[in-house]
Amino acid sequence: NIEIGAFTDDPSKVKIRQHSIVITPPPANHASDGAVSIMEILQIENTSDSAFQTSLNGQTAGLYLNLPKGSEDLQLDEIFKGNFVADTGRLVSNQPLASGASSGGYSYVMHVGSGLDISRALTFDTDQLYVFVAEGLPFTPQSPILGAGRQERIHDMQYTIYATNAANPLPAGQTAELHFKVAAGGAAPTAGTGGGTQNPAMLALIAIVAACAGGFLVAAILKIRSPASQNSEPQTVQPPPDASWL
Repeated sequence: NIEIGAFTDDPSKVKIRQHSIVITPPPANHASDGAVSIMEILQIENTSDSAFQTSLNGQTAGLYLNLPKGSEDLQLDEIFKGNFVADTGRLVSNQPLASGASSGGYSYVMHVGSGLDISRALTFDTDQLYVFVAEGLPFTPQSPILGAGRQERIHDMQYTIYATNAANPLPAGQTAELHFKVAAGGAAPTAGTGGGTQNPAMLALIAIVAACAGGFLVAAILKIRSPASQNSEPQTVQPPPDASWL
């Protein structure tokens, strides 16, 4: 690991301070076929005074993040869009990661069989990982890295929140085992306001997720947009959500 000019290639300088995973019913425009929508929000810090870049498969990369197997219909927020491309189960940015803190998010759809598996190998040290499961989804975690769930109501939506132990950060290279069992008698998820929608409640949720456990960036500006919201048809302008509660 050496520093060359204005760049560093030392991966230990990059930390995922908080990785939040929000599991909700699928978007309203998705078939009710047992799928769920998953939104991931990351707070990232390059602790070096130099921008970070490395070589991945012979190409220069500024940041790369593994996606769980089976993910589809990937949507990027405005911060990640343009810099990231999907590359064989990964999100890869060809732009150097600037020094300091940054955040971004993305969403995708997963299909549920006898359970839900969103495990993936961690590419960078992760201080803490959270999983938010929306009320009504019959998922029970089978992952030893997650503690007991706590119930919390966030902007008129009830969630069960699981978290890793803040005293034991997850090292780069470790496989984060995130297996969820479908509870006995649980019904398949039905289409609703999943991670692909854009509404004040979801923006408020993102802000709270970012603020949990001392998050250092407010991510209320993140917008996970469904394909329908990205077409050229004129859109009705909605008033911005009241952020005074934040």
